[in-house]
Amino acid sequence: MAILLMAGLASCSNVKEPKVVSTEEFENILGEQMINATFDDGMIMRFQIKSPSEVAVCSYKKIPTSGRVTIPSKIISNGNTYQVVEIGSLAFQGCESMSSVTIPNSVTSIGNNAFIDCRGLASVTIPKEVTSAGFGIFSYCTGLTTVTIPTGVTEIWESAFSGCTGLSSISIPDGVTSIGERAFVGCTGLTSISIPNSVTSIGERAFKDCSGLTKVIIQNPDLQLNFEEVFPGCVQLQPTNVIKE
Repeated sequence: MAILLMAGLASCSNVKEPKVVSTEEFENILGEQMINATFDDGMIMRFQIKSPSEVAVCSYKKIPTSGRVTIPSKIISNGNTYQVVEIGSLAFQGCESMSSVTIPNSVTSIGNNAFIDCRGLASVTIPKEVTSAGFGIFSYCTGLTTVTIPTGVTEIWESAFSGCTGLSSISIPDGVTSIGERAFVGCTGLTSISIPNSVTSIGERAFKDCSGLTKVIIQNPDLQLNFEEVFPGCVQLQPTNVIKE
């Protein structure tokens, strides 16, 4: 599974990873082994050591003055090299000054609400290697305007874009099989959406309170859904405007 969110976004392959300048290792009150890492772009991140060769991003302490965050694929601390394999729950919560984030191919998991309330976030790159994600990973990222989901995606996660009021366009490719519950709740900027033939299930309240939505095209004629359950609060959308092609 993967999601590519675009707003004038450069290719991930062209993004230079930051280099570690210094690290500090310590044990937190829970007995977890942690690393504070300072990078050459001014960014400071905290990581949790998950194994002798892997770490997870726990939180940020400082981001580059440009607002553009590139998460490294690996860090070196005390002579040990660790792959960055996870972004933890709430890792970037409320980072309003972050304008973009690029996630490396080494990351396979993103935790609950990892980027919640990142209201300045305009673009995100997530690799296809991400195979699991929690709920609400981009909820209330009101600066996101356009979402393009690349080929290879199989699921849009629960509450993934809830409260993204600036979202005005989304492209879902054939291959997505499910749209999670409350995935687009409160996306008031959406006016139309096309759901591809591959989608076989849409969760309850997936498009709740999308008050600007006026047209939905469903390409799978066998897809069964309850209008009141999937589109409550869509005041401009009539059942006759949910069209099966």
